[in-house]
Amino acid sequence: MKYIEDIIEKNIVKNQKMNKKRYEGSFNINELENLVQILSEFDLKGILLFEGEMGAGKTTFIQYFLKSLGISNDVSSPTFSLVTEYHSDQLQVIHADLYRVKHISELEGLGLEFNGNNLILIEWGSQFQTFFNPIIGKIVFSKIKDKPDQRHYLLEIYS
Repeated sequence: MKYIEDIIEKNIVKNQKMNKKRYEGSFNINELENLVQILSEFDLKGILLFEGEMGAGKTTFIQYFLKSLGISNDVSSPTFSLVTEYHSDQLQVIHADLYRVKHISELEGLGLEFNGNNLILIEWGSQFQTFFNPIIGKIVFSKIKDKPDQRHYLLEIYS
């Protein structure tokens, strides 16, 4: 438990020093290019958190985003396995779904550590964000009432 407490303390101090860029908009769930384009402008190495209600488009976006990185594997939400690993020519990508994780101690040993050259995409990870380092951003998706194919997004990129 001391290990987890040390990580949390170090990350709280680091996270308080971050600057952030904020983007907000909406898109058709079948047309994700604009949001992927915004992300492609940044050096994406670190941890990117995804939030939103069930069915808001987190996994759908991650599927599209990984294809844009040259990953051709079938991408599905790792709800039951918790973590899935993918590789492109330039990058190792770890995709995690922490919906079923109830306590921070369950994160140990899942392989969610930044190694300097990977991208870690975490659905439902905000509740444990003090555990993760470096968090490079967060995307929150929400459904738009009476528009089933439309989604609102709020993207924050930290530096």
